[in-house]
Amino acid sequence: AAVSRSHAISEERKIRLRLLVHNMELENMSMRDELTQVFNRRYLFDRLERELDTAKGFQRPLAYIAIELRSLAHLNDTYGYEVGDQVLAAFGRFLMDCTRASDIPARVSGNKFGVILPDTSKRGAYTMVERFAQSLSTASLMGDERLDGALVVSFGVSGYPWGAEGAGALGDADGGHAADRIGGRDLEREQAGGGVAVVGAV
Repeated sequence: AAVSRSHAISEERKIRLRLLVHNMELENMSMRDELTQVFNRRYLFDRLERELDTAKGFQRPLAYIAIELRSLAHLNDTYGYEVGDQVLAAFGRFLMDCTRASDIPARVSGNKFGVILPDTSKRGAYTMVERFAQSLSTASLMGDERLDGALVVSFGVSGYPWGAEGAGALGDADGGHAADRIGGRDLEREQAGGGVAVVGAV
């Protein structure tokens, strides 16, 4: 009887463990964008609120990079939506490869992405943008010269305390991704050797 009871307890623990793992997997799926595997819009803005509260409470900097794949509509029209989805998926992998473990890359809407950079200054945010731009200009995202050459990406930078007071202003995805307008005017320049447009607020 004791052996049987011990076996029953062991089986119950196994079932509970499997259930816990399954629930964790479901929770992770609920936070992720299915196509790109970066975080989704809901998680981005929930996390942005928390990170902004932390930044204000501890007087630490917080940066946000708004990203737009400006050429996606052209790629969809020229090569089809299946290729467009491949571009989005490849860009999601690019963001995960190029960001730090503490950063939060996410897909905001169709062709718009955002990256939360905790404990990052304005200079640090622009350094990250330059790193993105350099990587996109020199690496083959799709392994296809036609697609890589047609890819145009814009970046907007904002942050706390130097750029915005609220998460809505930091990460609003509407109206052209508001993070690139917080500073009042935009700067734009074409990266030499590539189709990467760097757009930032000052």
